[in-house]
Amino acid sequence: MYKATMAVGRFEDIRRTLRFDDKRTRAFQLETDHMAAFRYVWDLFLVNCRQRFIPSDCVTVDEQLVPFRGRCKFLQYMPSKPAKYGLKIFWHLLEKDLTIVGTLRQNKPDIPPLMKPSKSREVHSTDFGFNDSLTMVSYVRKKGKAVVGLSTMHHDKVVDENSRKKKPEVTIFYNKTKGGVDTTDQMVGTYTCKRQTQHPAFKSGITNARRLFLKERSKELVTLHMRSRGEGCPQLQTPIIEAMERCGVTKATTQPQERSRQGQPKRKRCQICPSDKDRKVNNRCGKCNVPVCNDYSQKQVVCLNCIQ
Repeated sequence: MYKATMAVGRFEDIRRTLRFDDKRTRAFQLETDHMAAFRYVWDLFLVNCRQRFIPSDCVTVDEQLVPFRGRCKFLQYMPSKPAKYGLKIFWHLLEKDLTIVGTLRQNKPDIPPLMKPSKSREVHSTDFGFNDSLTMVSYVRKKGKAVVGLSTMHHDKVVDENSRKKKPEVTIFYNKTKGGVDTTDQMVGTYTCKRQTQHPAFKSGITNARRLFLKERSKELVTLHMRSRGEGCPQLQTPIIEAMERCGVTKATTQPQERSRQGQPKRKRCQICPSDKDRKVNNRCGKCNVPVCNDYSQKQVVCLNCIQ
């Protein structure tokens, strides 16, 4: 498929010269936007995400390290992450008047000592703290361990008294809605649709179905380019024509030029012989119509019955 789509040289030229911004305004845009070189494509990507994803009342938000090794002004190094180098993406919810519910690391200086883990605190107990629109909750899940949560959505001391663990409403709501990020990271990282099952044949069927989908989809994306290449290039090499035929694209082969009755056609250099030999020939290939000498061609014997 790759051979039938385009030549290696053309692919390298496109890869080296491909740009997504305006060169005339590049310097001015980079002063205020570090992502100016890719801003156009990034905006299209965001528009497509908004069209395909309809959020509900609760949306899980987290930071994501996008693996990236290229040259970038806002590249970050995080040795604790699997990719180590990448781009850190943030969504500022509070600036858009949206409530947020999350957990805090216990080493944050803003957490009061009363809400930090302590062996003197009773298991399944909860301490609350309020400040304007913020609500801080410290829940002791087991001895010496505490989960500190912060919420702008909850503003009262609500605890589930009917359960044995007596979790606060902030912790219950957080546990109920936090799974979206972990699920997305797992799907993006593994890039698979396989599921756990006791039937190996079913797992193989899902994997094969995805492979067939990717194969057919890739053919649909390059078929139009293959046809354009076949029509625009009259003298393609035989391996390229055969690769096109394997992908379902048939190229009309150029028929050999008939000799003029007034005289012999112009002799041309053999396309296979080294250029220093400069061997001029009259013979042409019956498929690709390129000049070729007797050393690199074969004569086909046909009987009179088949000719008739």
